[in-house]
Amino acid sequence: MTRYLFLFVKGGNGSRGDADIKILGTVNAFATTLTTATTTQSSGPSTVPPEQTTINPSAISTLSRNVFYFGLNQFSVFNTQTFSFSSYVVEVSLYDSQVNNYTSLFCNVLPYELVCSFEVYQTTYLDRNIIVTLNSTVVTRTFPITMVYIDSISQVNDTFIIDGDGFDKLPLALCYLVIQAGFGNYSYGPVLISSTSMKVPIIDDYKNPMNGTLSFTMYSQIVYGQTLPPFIPFISSISPSPPLIKLDTVITLKGVFFFPNYLGSLVFNSNYMQEQTLDSYTLDPSTETIMYINGSLVSYYFFGVVSLAFRRNNQLFPFSNTASNSINLLIAKPVINDMYYNLNEDMLIVSGIFLNPTIYEITLNGLIFNTNNIVPNISTSTENTLYFKNPQLYYSSAFLICSNTSSNNYTQFKSQLIPTSVITNKIIKRSDKIIYLSGSFLLPNDTNNNPIYTINIINDILSIPCYNIKVLKYIGFKQLYNISCQVDNTLASLNKIQFKMVDTSVAPINFTFTFQPTTITSVSSTIYKKPGIVTIKGTSFCSVPTITIGGGSCSQGSLQLSTVGGNDIETITCNFQSDVGQSNSTLLVSIICDSLIVSSSESFIYIRDDPCPSSSTGICSGLTNGKCNEESRQCECNSGYSGFSCSNKIDVVVSPPIPQINQTKTIIETGVQFEIGIIQIREIQSFNDNKVVKSINLRNEKWNLITKSTATSNDIVVYTYGLIVNNNKTIINVQIMINSRNETLYDFLGDTFTLLPNSVKYQVEIIEWDFGASLNSIQVLFESKIINDKCVGIKDQELSKNIQMNGQSIRTIEMKSITGDILVGTFSNRLQIDDRVVVSSIEILSENDLLSSNISTLNNQSVIQAITINYFKTKAIIDPNFGVLLSNDPTTPTTNDGCNSSSSLPSSNKFATWKIAVIVVCSVVGVSLIIISTSIIYKKIRNKSVILNIRLKLAK
Repeated sequence: MTRYLFLFVKGGNGSRGDADIKILGTVNAFATTLTTATTTQSSGPSTVPPEQTTINPSAISTLSRNVFYFGLNQFSVFNTQTFSFSSYVVEVSLYDSQVNNYTSLFCNVLPYELVCSFEVYQTTYLDRNIIVTLNSTVVTRTFPITMVYIDSISQVNDTFIIDGDGFDKLPLALCYLVIQAGFGNYSYGPVLISSTSMKVPIIDDYKNPMNGTLSFTMYSQIVYGQTLPPFIPFISSISPSPPLIKLDTVITLKGVFFFPNYLGSLVFNSNYMQEQTLDSYTLDPSTETIMYINGSLVSYYFFGVVSLAFRRNNQLFPFSNTASNSINLLIAKPVINDMYYNLNEDMLIVSGIFLNPTIYEITLNGLIFNTNNIVPNISTSTENTLYFKNPQLYYSSAFLICSNTSSNNYTQFKSQLIPTSVITNKIIKRSDKIIYLSGSFLLPNDTNNNPIYTINIINDILSIPCYNIKVLKYIGFKQLYNISCQVDNTLASLNKIQFKMVDTSVAPINFTFTFQPTTITSVSSTIYKKPGIVTIKGTSFCSVPTITIGGGSCSQGSLQLSTVGGNDIETITCNFQSDVGQSNSTLLVSIICDSLIVSSSESFIYIRDDPCPSSSTGICSGLTNGKCNEESRQCECNSGYSGFSCSNKIDVVVSPPIPQINQTKTIIETGVQFEIGIIQIREIQSFNDNKVVKSINLRNEKWNLITKSTATSNDIVVYTYGLIVNNNKTIINVQIMINSRNETLYDFLGDTFTLLPNSVKYQVEIIEWDFGASLNSIQVLFESKIINDKCVGIKDQELSKNIQMNGQSIRTIEMKSITGDILVGTFSNRLQIDDRVVVSSIEILSENDLLSSNISTLNNQSVIQAITINYFKTKAIIDPNFGVLLSNDPTTPTTNDGCNSSSSLPSSNKFATWKIAVIVVCSVVGVSLIIISTSIIYKKIRNKSVILNIRLKLAK
């Protein structure tokens, strides 16, 4: 480097003030001697030189410099040596145009040079003029000059920054930053940044600690000086890059001013790690520009994004606490500060300290079912918040992993993973053995199949376990599960579901539930004044109920559970003395559980003390055909037999009934076609000889199919049709159930009978009939008829009838055609009106009743059933069943078309080779009073028709 001798009488007057400057060296000095020159004042000498010829102003050629600093300055004015300054009176002045002020300068006059000086104080403006005049008027030359000043010199990283003004006019080749330190002087040339700023890069090989002076020279003159502060350490680079710090990482820093005695402490995010034994960092002794930091120590204290800096040693430099430049370290070890699950958005939200998930892979572990880890939603997650959309969670602690570095287990979140919002997925009956539940966080086992909780069904006193917990479905939304569990004991009076976490630090969690209301669907009958067993069927019975009928006790009630056709049946049997009410009373049945009446229903009636039906072969046609049920006084037929006295033999089962589309008609077809359907609803005045006041013809109405369902387990297909009548005031719903193949036991309000194979059962619901008067009734007319017999002409057909009565009401009617076809109708002995069970009343209508409603049976053999329903408030339901039975007569030969081949009888007397029985079972629900009237209309077109015997069997 080039060194200079700086020799001055007086130091520069800069922003730091005047100061005496010592001689620092003698190398390539540039100086002007002022001590031997004569100073000529601006007023000129006492003698005026002789007149000269005119001089060109350019002959006063140059200034030694045109940039000056605020303070004391020296400069020279030169001429072209074509004349001598000594021959003239010379005036030199400094002109300030801002204030229009001239200041005369003192100069030493030499023949070809003027050596001048001036001192000026700092102003905000910089431009001035130096004016040289000879003999006042001979010649004048103006030289523009610029002032400069320096405000400060400071270290910024590895560079000195010089601030001031006028730097764009400086001759930078003649300017230097001079460092005087204990080991010598060092000069560096500045680099122009702007008119107000210069920089001086510090050479990397400078290794000397700083203590001394720092100055700036211009034209070999010191124009600014200050005490040299200790240099601030500067970090220029870091590795690894990007600086991802894991537990085994060694951080390598490069930079300048890493002086061991001058460094104090490492600073991380303004927190000190005080340096004592250099365990946290070491210096490369060969260069002192490389530093090594133990990553494991840093990762122990800090997480996420960390800024790192150095402070100077405060013990050596107590007046300064300035830190080095700051760099960012990415600490891989994540920290979980908080976790919560937003059920409304199905979002797991983790807040804490970790790295940017868009750059570094971060996974959540230990909390997710069926997977080791999951990654957050990259588009929404940040360095402080991670979002996980709808993960399947289980009761566990959680931890994060970033670049194979794990956070600590976070256990506080487990309190949010306990069962929540639990409800019964199915209404619980007291007799249930399987409990179905739904709720959030109901996963019963962890990933190792260890139980998370147990379930008990409890009340304030009792507790029974609900075991064998199964997940039926993971819905996902809001962490919802459908689960089931099993109990061995009846639930009785229990009313809470309790979850007990295996983690005993969590208190048991209770959810209250209510049982399905106890309902009574049927109650069997006894005979008045004769004690008997009453069977009550329904749902949600308690295990040890108290039963009353009509206020009297039905003792020793016990609960039995069974399954029929996949349906759970609950039955209570009790002993009833049959000594309350009247023989024709409807009695209130009450079921009491835990001293509370849980259900009551007006559903008990007495039956008549009649014998079971009999035939010529005995009661119920003999033990081969059937036996008498003494409780119900009905025949229970053996397999292959039917009818109220079990006298009809069944050899062949017919094809299933065929419902007609958008109609309530059903066709049952063998050799003969039978059609069953609703033909009319009419309102009558029961008190006025059943006068018809209103009728609605349904024979040709087009019904709307509402639903169709199939139960393959018992071969049942159900069609539901709807119709609105009565000026949109009344709704009629018809349910047609096709019972195929299997013989099915049917219980209507305690009256039990059999639905035969391939039968059709109707259920007709009438809602909100607009009665003209409360004493009026309505009649629903069903028609069953023979459409065609291939063996006998329609005009030749006649019917005989055999009737079983229940008091004044028909119980069963058998109708036999001339061909041997049998039509059997059986009617329930009870019905229900507005939630009340009463005794049914069925009668035969006269032909005049049919004609009054314009019902024609011309060219048809028809059976019309009129079901009479007295006034009701809400709805009425009737429930008839029709079935066809086929049996061969082996004694009668047949033709190729299957007809009787006997030629000795007229065509009207020919019997078919089969016997057909049509079974009609009518039951009525929701009716105030139903009178079922069956009128058998038959026509004898030919005089030679055979008159059949009519046997009328009246019940006593």
